[in-house]
Amino acid sequence: MLTPSYTNAIILYGQDACNRFEGMVDYWTTILEPVVWNQFLFVLVSDGKLPEPVVPRDVEEVLRRNTWLIRTDCTACPANITDAIRQRLIGGRALLQCVCADFAQAQPGAHNAVCLVDSIVQAFPQGVVDTIYYLLLQTDVQATISQRNVFSVLQDHLNAHIYLLSDMADDASTIDGAILWRAVFGEMLANSAYRRTLMNGQLYSLGYSSLNANDSELRNLRCQKAYEVVRRKAAHEITPAEAWRIITQSNDALGDTSQLALRTKVEQWMMHVASHEITLPNETERRNNRILSGVYQLELNMSAMENAIERFYSLNSGSGEPVKEARERLKEKYLLKMVTTLRNTINADSFPIWLVDSLIAQLNGMEQYVPRKSNKTPPKRKWMMSAVDYCNACCDVFEANCAAAAPLRMVGLCAGALRDALEALRAFLYATRGLAEIIGEQILKTDQLEYLKQKYPKYWACVQDTEHDRGETLFDDTWEAAHAPFYAENGMPIAETWRSLIADGEKQLQHSMMAQFPGSFCNVVNQECPTADALSNFFDRYLTESRRMLYNISNPRSVPRMLYYADRSFINHPWIIAIRNDCETARNDNVERFDIYPLTHDLKWYLNNPDNLYLNAITRPHDSGSDAPHLWSTRAFIPEQASQNAPKAVTAGEDLTRGLTLHADDQRYILAWTWMPHTNTAVVTFAREGRELRTMPCSEAEFAPAQGLDVSSVLPYGKIEVSVYVNGKRYAYREMAGRKNQVRYRLEHASDGTVTLQLKGRREDMCKLVLCVGNKGTASNLLYPINAARADELYSIHGLRLPIGEETSVMPSPEDPYPTVQAIKGK
Repeated sequence: MLTPSYTNAIILYGQDACNRFEGMVDYWTTILEPVVWNQFLFVLVSDGKLPEPVVPRDVEEVLRRNTWLIRTDCTACPANITDAIRQRLIGGRALLQCVCADFAQAQPGAHNAVCLVDSIVQAFPQGVVDTIYYLLLQTDVQATISQRNVFSVLQDHLNAHIYLLSDMADDASTIDGAILWRAVFGEMLANSAYRRTLMNGQLYSLGYSSLNANDSELRNLRCQKAYEVVRRKAAHEITPAEAWRIITQSNDALGDTSQLALRTKVEQWMMHVASHEITLPNETERRNNRILSGVYQLELNMSAMENAIERFYSLNSGSGEPVKEARERLKEKYLLKMVTTLRNTINADSFPIWLVDSLIAQLNGMEQYVPRKSNKTPPKRKWMMSAVDYCNACCDVFEANCAAAAPLRMVGLCAGALRDALEALRAFLYATRGLAEIIGEQILKTDQLEYLKQKYPKYWACVQDTEHDRGETLFDDTWEAAHAPFYAENGMPIAETWRSLIADGEKQLQHSMMAQFPGSFCNVVNQECPTADALSNFFDRYLTESRRMLYNISNPRSVPRMLYYADRSFINHPWIIAIRNDCETARNDNVERFDIYPLTHDLKWYLNNPDNLYLNAITRPHDSGSDAPHLWSTRAFIPEQASQNAPKAVTAGEDLTRGLTLHADDQRYILAWTWMPHTNTAVVTFAREGRELRTMPCSEAEFAPAQGLDVSSVLPYGKIEVSVYVNGKRYAYREMAGRKNQVRYRLEHASDGTVTLQLKGRREDMCKLVLCVGNKGTASNLLYPINAARADELYSIHGLRLPIGEETSVMPSPEDPYPTVQAIKGK
């Protein structure tokens, strides 16, 4: 195993480099023995919050003791760090390796990293500390400025060894970030043991290739198969019958989907929903209504009696809520059920939207549905029948007619609510179409997959056979349910869930393949290459020269110097023995090759070359991709971005209410709003349907004492449009109810259990009120229309039987959204 020759101080400069600390430690534990970790000191330089690294337990204490965190504005190394290096000096030498990344974000400048390193070097006698820089270059504008500053500072550091790297290879193809960082961390280990011979003033770059590094290639084959399973399940079409059951939340069969058949099914569905939404009044409640509606004082006026009964049922044969609230509640109720089901349905992306569109079209025609009145007529009055008995007999007929029409009356409300729910569902379903972009791209491109299938044919065949023979068992409904929900509440696919689903599928395949491929990568390679010659040919073919991690700017590729990290399972193979002088033993379950490329130019040449895209903001070359199969970066993840074409939520316009409210105090009305700062006057206007009714100026001196304006003298009745103008421009606007007449009321409980309602006010105002009785255990109320049969200022209604313990009050009828009356409880 590799052993460091001297004390090593590692500086990770920048947020990105610091975020890689955990990965670096995890990788190094496959190369280093625990006893040598005390020869490493780590300095993390970042202004951001760093994640708590999860490191192996046997090195956790050493890392905690030997790791420091400092800010990027620090140009002089703290004394405790230099003292720690001095105490650990081995052989009187130390190696300082600094990785600089995040040039675009580095503040106040990545050149501070050079100052920090210089301060450490100067704390020791000359020749004690060697320095190596790894500069991970970028091509955006801010990064090129920062990189030029660093190059300018470093050009006079003739004793420093410098690596120039980027995510763009010398053939202009992109290098995967994980490979770039693995190459850097592997090279740092090689330098820590002085396995490289570096020349002063010479610039270097790196290349990297491997066999299944970090199990990436074999894992990608399994992930590819898991991806294919998930894609197949997600693409499985939801039939119209299944979609109908999800929408209606029932087991009702759909059958024919023609427009005529669909119309019939929608009507049946609406009747079913309406019948479950209505709450018909009981006998006591009907009796109370007869009393409050004054039917006994209508002198057997059949039309007036029928209207009074119908008004009562229109208020209470629904959900007991105002129409707007009832419609919204019903919409949310069904939408929640549909969305919850689809969020947990893996193939919601395949839901037939055409069926939703058809249902919306059907419901549009039913929203304005007006039921026909029943043909039942009041009975003829029998001889000697009292007026009260005959009135009750007529009311029984009218109430029976209303009860029969109640579900039909609810159909319109239900149709409107469920149409709104389906429109919201349609937006949800369009958002799920973003799944095509999340799992629509294969984890491996076709040529990459073919390359790996040729590289590991027996392993791929085992993956195929395992999924074919055991797929129904491995990837059943239980497996799906364990990862639900698959979609967010707005319908966007949850990328992390789909990643988890594919990752779990990959693990299921790996576990099921243990009988044929039970061990490590070495075991796989031995099965793929059963002879020594075959294995040597395998190494010769797939561990070829890698790409240089620096774009070719008049800088031809030189001959690389190679170094290998080979798993100890391979150390006795002739191919490994032949390269032993350039090979280190590792626990990496593969063979990795690190190539170091000497560059032909120095830093001054780069600074003076105007075409250098790392020091000048010029157009980045087109990414040509990799032409060599063994150079591919096979990704084991799913893109996070969802569909950008899905419908977006509508943003509401600017809020102009500005806290505009009307407060009533006895017969005094105060209009309040948020006063515009730094203004002295405002003008208030009252209008109705766009026609101006009143105008009232207001000064800050008038407004300030009461935090509002007294508008009692000019306030109109009914619905009004209130505007506040400042400097000739409308500053605030709101529609509201204007002036209200008062009706006072009180409830008196008699000894026989009945209740008397007393009202004081004008008759026409009393008739605009309802008695509201809370239904125990429910959120709805029972509303009794009040009909004052006589024009008395004080009117009493006797004999009411109201439930005990329920809150009872008098309020304006919800039929009028802008009431002109208010009820005040009093003595």
